[in-house]
Amino acid sequence: MNLRDLLGELRRNILRDASTAANGREVDDSIWTDDALLLYIRDAEEKFASQTLCLRDSRTAAIANITLVADQEEYALDRRTISVLGAQLDGRMVLGRANWGTRFGSDSQLTPNTSYQAPRETGEPRIYYTDRDTGFLGVYPIPSAAAAGKVIRLQVARRPLVPLAKNDLDAEPEIPEQWHLDLVEWAAWRAMRNHDPDLDNDVSAIALVRSRFEQHRTRFEAAVLECKRDMKYLNVQQVEFGPRANWS
Repeated sequence: MNLRDLLGELRRNILRDASTAANGREVDDSIWTDDALLLYIRDAEEKFASQTLCLRDSRTAAIANITLVADQEEYALDRRTISVLGAQLDGRMVLGRANWGTRFGSDSQLTPNTSYQAPRETGEPRIYYTDRDTGFLGVYPIPSAAAAGKVIRLQVARRPLVPLAKNDLDAEPEIPEQWHLDLVEWAAWRAMRNHDPDLDNDVSAIALVRSRFEQHRTRFEAAVLECKRDMKYLNVQQVEFGPRANWS
């Protein structure tokens, strides 16, 4: 679904924020502006992507490629990166992963829950780590002059590359299409939460309205859980490709 479809679904079918005159034409007396509804849909896509890690990327150079610099240990990750899932050096070697803060010794010393203060080592990186707080990726050993210019290719989970915008109503959210309508549920919750009239102090009516918009958030959260289960299932599948593979 494109942005035009999502805005129409949100305004007309969920929020019922469209009036029709006697001649059949819509009257522009909307409660929510297009800018406000667009903001809520964008927020929904960002939230869905960050909670499910469903946007995987190893092809977008600005996000996935890190060019090594001699004597430089840490490299800034693109701000759209949520998590680094793997790293490969120069298209040939998969890098190991360690926790941030580990002081690296030899490969044989890398055991869980232990820190080391090793002599400074330079060469071709074999290990990477990430610092989520500062948005950096670090490598070990520190790249030598011979390793400079080589590229580490990352597989990352990321946020949308380009935010949805009102000047491109044909654009579609990047998350898989099966979840597009669930974005509208979160947007509806945002919209209704930010417009909560007192309904003439009618307590029962207020409770009904609040119950209704909480249902939209509940449906969105259920979709997030379902997508996370799907992603987990895909990640643990192991497929054999070979002449002796049992395809039954």
